Amino acid sequence: SQKKDTKQVLSILNNCVTNCSEKTPFSYYKLAFEQYDNGLYSEAFANLELLKAKENVLQTNEKKKLYELQSNCSIAISIKSSPIHFNPTNMGTSINTQFDDYHPAITVDESTFILTSNLPINTPQLLQEDLFFSTKYEKEWLARKAFLPPMNTSSNEGAQSISADGKTMIFTMCNAPNGLGSCDIYISYKVNNSWIKPENIGAPINSKYWESQPSLSADGRTLFFVSNRPGGIGKKDIWVSYVQKNGEWSTPRNLGKEINTKDEEESPFIHADGNTLYFSSDGHPGMGKKDIFVTQQITDTSWLKPVNVGFPLNTHDKESHIIIN
Repeated sequence: SQKKDTKQVLSILNNCVTNCSEKTPFSYYKLAFEQYDNGLYSEAFANLELLKAKENVLQTNEKKKLYELQSNCSIAISIKSSPIHFNPTNMGTSINTQFDDYHPAITVDESTFILTSNLPINTPQLLQEDLFFSTKYEKEWLARKAFLPPMNTSSNEGAQSISADGKTMIFTMCNAPNGLGSCDIYISYKVNNSWIKPENIGAPINSKYWESQPSLSADGRTLFFVSNRPGGIGKKDIWVSYVQKNGEWSTPRNLGKEINTKDEEESPFIHADGNTLYFSSDGHPGMGKKDIFVTQQITDTSWLKPVNVGFPLNTHDKESHIIIN
């Protein structure tokens, strides 16, 4: 009943503004924030204008919040006013279930589709992430199947990325017996049509912190991933590591302030062209919660300013984990 709760919250805040905005003008901000969070951008903007008329009684931090939210509303209104062509098709019951199905990956020949599912194990309360795959037969996706052990275990597996040739898979495993931190990145290879036991990719990529959501370049030599390790810019950042001449992975480098913000960046996806990067963020201006952005690499260490991919692909809800064929 999320919608009903939202209506109730907005109705209560509307009453509050009607009855107490004289004494507590900042109530306009609280109403505007909920409106923005629910995609009611113009209504939110109008309430912030009413608050602006009383800004002489606001504290410095309240003014900062007011201007920040109003700027976000303007950006969201602008994005929404020039929609992109976007008409998604549900992948159907061969792929989707009544539970959470997410983090897609696809081989370059588009014959194998891989996803993460969060399913009840033994009891409805206990959920576990596992890896599933589906193969294409005459343009239709066949009923998905779970990966067999040793790929799926009693730990959580998910957030996978597959190399262009379909023979290397990098994914996340959480709380595994040989893990270095809460979630680590693992690698497995396909030999004679079956996947060998995944190995922890080890330091310097994995640490005692959280590492997840790897994206492997088409040539298998560059790895983007998400971590909350120290030395970053925000809560969760995107990092990159390269295969060196000796075959080892380089010390991960933070992608820097052009891409990472003080908030969360996640679900990087490096396109097969090797220099177009898609990711999700709630730190760059957008439609609210998390939006998908795209950027291009200029040099080894610099990127173009990320661009919001637009509405209706992005909405006031959370969008993330995009892959582009």
